[in-house]
Amino acid sequence: MHRFIALDVESTGVDFCSSQVIQCGAIFLDEKMQAVGSREWDIKYISEKFSWDADAEEVHGISMEQAKTHGVAPEVFLKEFEQEIVKRYGISEDIELHIVAANAHFDYLMLQRLWDAYRSDTALPLSRRMMDITALALAALGVAGMSTTLEVLGIEEEENKRHSALYDAELHLQVFRALLGVLQQEGVSLVLK
Repeated sequence: MHRFIALDVESTGVDFCSSQVIQCGAIFLDEKMQAVGSREWDIKYISEKFSWDADAEEVHGISMEQAKTHGVAPEVFLKEFEQEIVKRYGISEDIELHIVAANAHFDYLMLQRLWDAYRSDTALPLSRRMMDITALALAALGVAGMSTTLEVLGIEEEENKRHSALYDAELHLQVFRALLGVLQQEGVSLVLK
């Protein structure tokens, strides 16, 4: 059984080995791609374990001081993230929970890194099979990059909300649905086995 989670993370950098997720937004979807819930977490930055890249701060706008003092501890986030998944889908070997994101591989690896640091006793409850909307846009529209994809699809974004994890997850979902519509018009349908 396949389910989807529209996802976005903001992190302290782009190095998988040393950066930390400091914000995560998730929209939980049913088998018909309808939202059944959403949540955003601010996650405290643990400077003793992870590095901080000033370039990342310019992107998401979260200062190091904010990240150190606001939000929940990483282990609390991971427990709550798993609880949301159980609440929405249950966790079983029969469920494949696919990430829908603009850079799905990055989001997956960043969550996996955090999971390994704090929850090594269990597996991250997400499938490694992902729906990367950047790659999908290249295939469906022949364009690369989120800004160009939004422009071609006629989707307006609120620049002041951009790079807030939940807002970006909502944007990713909107783009994903639009791209599925484009592909369907071309006779291509999404079938997961």
